[in-house]
Amino acid sequence: MVIIIILVLFIVLCFSFYYEIISAKSYYIPFFTFVSSYYFIFYGVFPYYAASNVPHLPYDSDVGIEAILFTLAFVGFQFAGYFLISRYCHFQPRPTSSESTAVLKFVSWTLMAGYFIIHFVLQRYPVPSLPQLENPSWYFAFSTLVFLLLRRQLSRPHIAVLVVAVLAKLSIDLLDGFVTPILFNVLIVLSAALIFKSYRTIILSVLVCISLFGSYGYLKYFSRTIMKGELANIYQFSPELSLRSLKSSFNSMALRSSHLLLTSHVIERTPASVPFDQRNPFVDAIVNHVPRVLWPSKPLEILGNDFGKRYGILHADDVTTSWNLPWTVDFYITLGPVLSVFAIFVIGGIFGIAVRWLSARADPPFWFGVYSATLLPLFYQESNFSVMTGSVFSVLIFLLATYRAAKTILPQLRVWFCAPFRALGG
Repeated sequence: MVIIIILVLFIVLCFSFYYEIISAKSYYIPFFTFVSSYYFIFYGVFPYYAASNVPHLPYDSDVGIEAILFTLAFVGFQFAGYFLISRYCHFQPRPTSSESTAVLKFVSWTLMAGYFIIHFVLQRYPVPSLPQLENPSWYFAFSTLVFLLLRRQLSRPHIAVLVVAVLAKLSIDLLDGFVTPILFNVLIVLSAALIFKSYRTIILSVLVCISLFGSYGYLKYFSRTIMKGELANIYQFSPELSLRSLKSSFNSMALRSSHLLLTSHVIERTPASVPFDQRNPFVDAIVNHVPRVLWPSKPLEILGNDFGKRYGILHADDVTTSWNLPWTVDFYITLGPVLSVFAIFVIGGIFGIAVRWLSARADPPFWFGVYSATLLPLFYQESNFSVMTGSVFSVLIFLLATYRAAKTILPQLRVWFCAPFRALGG
């Protein structure tokens, strides 16, 4: 049965790629190609592999027909909403701005510096709402500079500083043992390469993405054991380069990323043995948009540990491990199967409108940065909806306000600095 869903998801992936990349006759930012890739890998390839090769799955390796039908409906209706809206809802393209990129570079470098300041300095202080700006600041700055690089609008000194910054960011992610931020950086490069049809960069980015799937165990071992002196807790893994270690590394990722198996596990138990969750993911997303600086006592949204215990994935005495709720699971246990499909159709339509609108804006480098900081992360629908979308509009407002302020202030600073020299020259 899993073969069927693999074939269907692969067809959706091919159609998405054709629609967004091959048939696009004008500037268009790809999005659903990444969404369909996510579902093809995490709901097709990984579950098929894990069912036969991962010996320590926390749930049954058999997939029920209900899970397959629900997942296909979930992906299909999301794609239908996206395709219909993006196909028939058009925005008048604005002429490409010919203004200097100085302001954009200033904002990008400022936010990139802000990322490192937040990470190394301000994390020591409980500054409300600041952690929500850490990753978006990096993604915006990195994507705009990559965009300018591929458009050959970045000078050699800028390129040199960008390389140093990327190596520093990579070091941070390696020390933390995080694969997802590294993957997102590669996908930002891939997105820009797809827009510009830079085939060498596309091939290189895809190869790096594939290699990351096998490096999961090595990254965790480096972070936990070598850097922190803790146990890596990776089944049958040793750090040498061997087929056995590579397989164990891949198995450890497949264990946490076989979302079709998790979806089937949840559907079999809801509501038969576990009642539907009474929360609403859309209400939670709205609540998350309230800045903590305005609501200091806003409760933390920590669902993964409780979810894992309720569904028998985690031990009852485990108080630290968190198990992600992908959108299929999050929607099913809160909205039920029918309302979930309707809701994801609407969300797909919102994605379609957002991509069309962003693709029609003047100043493409800036809006590509906005896309990378707000919309692109939502392709990776691995965590519950409210966590992933709970700061999208806050980040959008922050980026727009920062860019507008820079456009106002930077010219005035130039006048202020140049005035004494003009006076001497006069």
